Amino acid sequence: MNNTNTNTNNNNTQSQDEQVSPGFDYLATKGEPENSVLYKRPSNRGSHEPIGIDFLSDNELSRDIDMCVSTPDLPAIKIYVGIFDIDGSCKINGETMPFLKYVIEPGSTITFPSIELACSEVESNDEYFKTETTLFLMQILGIKGQPSDPTFYDQVFRGMVFNATHKCCLAMFDYRKCLTLLGDNSSEEGMVLLTWAIVDELVFERRVWNIPVDVAVSDTMRQNPVLWKLSVAFPFAEYMVKETESGVFTTDLSPNNNAPTLFQHGDTIDSYKYGEEYGDVFIFTQKPLLDDGTGSDRKYARYAVFTDGAKYILEDQHHHEYLEYVSKKNVGSHTSDYNADAGDVEVAAPDVIYFVEDRITRSPTQMWGVRESDRFVRI
Repeated sequence: MNNTNTNTNNNNTQSQDEQVSPGFDYLATKGEPENSVLYKRPSNRGSHEPIGIDFLSDNELSRDIDMCVSTPDLPAIKIYVGIFDIDGSCKINGETMPFLKYVIEPGSTITFPSIELACSEVESNDEYFKTETTLFLMQILGIKGQPSDPTFYDQVFRGMVFNATHKCCLAMFDYRKCLTLLGDNSSEEGMVLLTWAIVDELVFERRVWNIPVDVAVSDTMRQNPVLWKLSVAFPFAEYMVKETESGVFTTDLSPNNNAPTLFQHGDTIDSYKYGEEYGDVFIFTQKPLLDDGTGSDRKYARYAVFTDGAKYILEDQHHHEYLEYVSKKNVGSHTSDYNADAGDVEVAAPDVIYFVEDRITRSPTQMWGVRESDRFVRI
């Protein structure tokens, strides 16, 4: 019996599986104005209130470990354990915006926890696969022993997909269901501190903290949209901009400070380029602002940020036209939004702006300004 817990990350070379499944043109349109057709990028425990989305409960994923039978020359199969959760912490205009996140194992690459099973054992006994993966799942969660409920596996397992190129399998497990079934054993004190990543990082950017994602994991995810696609928008993975007492702007450190920074108009330190016109916002950037020379970004906190409805300030002319429109309407700039094709129709002020900041940074930097704190949460 070969049952080797594989905790060392792979240093796989880039594969030829570069394209997201047909119909998803996100990579080609990233960063374009809001009138383009965008496929947007999508706390340790997050929100565990019922979300109303029963993800992967009714799908065509395989529930039998049969790939070894169809691949006779494969002595062992690597099983990636995809533990997913649906976080319901964020809202837009009072409506919950659920998003998927997955347990990751950081190292030289970002990967999913994995275990290697001998095909000679797996192909002859499906119970062997169930037993070994269940024990490994409990180990990941920091729970000793086996679950008391004999139906635990059947309730938390959502199916698997096989990647012939990488000779691996990705088995999906419902984290929220695990918490429910494990009861008292799944308390915050009884479980290990898990590290999470979101769809934006694993599928589209293929990097977390500037660390590449294991090619086998990202390829398998990209080839199977059923593993990550919800019927709602995806949040971006961003870093929050914060100021120090000396007025130097940096990126939020994790996990030292949970208080977000609101850039307030009128405060010398908090003043940003468009503060006078667009008001107080939380500011995010896709990359950390300062490099301390260590080569590691893992100390920085990452946030899932919903940017739906963002106003893209792509050039100063656009900004001036907006101000002229506000002036002609004789209304406050925070209650009206410029729309060149709307005539005299007033629309709500933007809750999110996308702009290039050159006042609080050493060099021009692309940033998101978010008005409502409900639109983001720590990953």
